[in-house]
Amino acid sequence: MSTRSSLTVVSGTTITSAWGNGIRDHIVSRTTSNDVSSEGQLCVNTSADTLVTHNGTGAVAIASYGLGSSWTPAITQSFAVGATVNLGRYWINGRRCTCEFQLTCTGFGSASNAIVISGLPVTANASVGAQGYGYLYDASASNSFPFIVTLGSTTTIKLSSTSANAADLSLGVTSFTAALATNDIINATFEYTY
Repeated sequence: MSTRSSLTVVSGTTITSAWGNGIRDHIVSRTTSNDVSSEGQLCVNTSADTLVTHNGTGAVAIASYGLGSSWTPAITQSFAVGATVNLGRYWINGRRCTCEFQLTCTGFGSASNAIVISGLPVTANASVGAQGYGYLYDASASNSFPFIVTLGSTTTIKLSSTSANAADLSLGVTSFTAALATNDIINATFEYTY
């Protein structure tokens, strides 16, 4: 015999669906989908490596764990620049998205134009900027250019020079002003609020 609150369960007792549903809604299930149906319910989605809750409207991922989710960023420097994604992953923790990527250029950009990374994994909150850092390796000059990451829009980040003193700090316009070219590498880690 076991006791829970004022309910005593003995062999042969029928547990009501209301009591069973109350217990179900407080157990964190492990599933391969976002299997939450009532506000406050939690589950661990083992396919997406996320902790999910129901916010009263629907399922919402509140945290990521593991190796992160795959992400495919894109580069532009006046126009799209071909690139191989060597690394692209992100993690969600509350309303923060942490990203890391490494791209090797397979195409060419346009000199003296800002370098922009697009296709953020989650649409950013426009009122809160991205924070991060990285470097661009110019293969033709065997030189590295450090940069800070700033939010360009709700779906893009800009790479800003750490050493220039100009009105436009965009990498591609200041510090590194050449066109992106084959074998150039861009590597960064950053986070933003969404």
